Amino acid sequence: MERYGQTLRKIRKQKGLSMKELARDSLSVSFLSKFERGESDISLTLMDQLLSRLHVSYDEFLYIHHDYSNRTIDSFFHRVNQAYMEQDIGKLEQLAEVEENQNHLILLELYGNILKNETSDDIKLNPDSLFDYLFSVEVWGYYELKLYKSTMLLMNSDMVLNLSHTAFKKGKRYHSFKDYKNVMASIFLSTIIYLMGPVNKGDEMVTKYNEDILKFFSYIESLKLEEHETHLRIHVRYVKGIYMIKKGQVKEGTEHVNRMISLLRELGCEKNAADFERFLKLVTAGGSKDA
Repeated sequence: MERYGQTLRKIRKQKGLSMKELARDSLSVSFLSKFERGESDISLTLMDQLLSRLHVSYDEFLYIHHDYSNRTIDSFFHRVNQAYMEQDIGKLEQLAEVEENQNHLILLELYGNILKNETSDDIKLNPDSLFDYLFSVEVWGYYELKLYKSTMLLMNSDMVLNLSHTAFKKGKRYHSFKDYKNVMASIFLSTIIYLMGPVNKGDEMVTKYNEDILKFFSYIESLKLEEHETHLRIHVRYVKGIYMIKKGQVKEGTEHVNRMISLLRELGCEKNAADFERFLKLVTAGGSKDA
């Protein structure tokens, strides 16, 4: 994946600026050169100064940066997810053989160990390393969001709670970009479902994490999903119905969920409707009570 410094160099050259003109009195030319080659990092404050001199906003910079790398990122996570869903350990091992990114190797190791039914004690590389990496990054780009989305359900509840709040704060600069907005909404929905607890349990976890659950619903609202993002909006309303059921409003919540399922069927999304219906049956059989 292309580093931020490499993207900065492309923009600088397109603008016709020398490294000396860009660096000025903020940093040395040699340090800027190392950053552009991907050999060192700089602070967010210093990055803002450089972008200001290039007359490029941070949003524009990220858009340019990820225009080169989003397809590569999506391709990797798609292949990993496909191998995992197909329970193809051999394919995961093949991906690991040619992979150099340490975060990706951790992910492949975790998925491989799950498929081999190994216990957490047998896992040599654990989610703590990913947690440390994600927490240390000042601004989350598309890569960090996709990495977290692919690993969040392998983490404990404290990690998920912390990093999901972090995803909102550190990705706030580009909530308006479609790709980022969709993956963030998906993260927040998965977090809400995670915090509501297993389907065969009552409202214990909902009670414990109720304030956080409501906060994540507010995060989704702040993303301002547009009319054409119909399926995602239906998914949000569906999860709200599940939340109502978990809170004890079984009748009202079930009616709310069934309206979303009917809407999916009207739109010809039979597979999604069937998946939602199966999950609803598991939740309503889990012991929730009417308010």
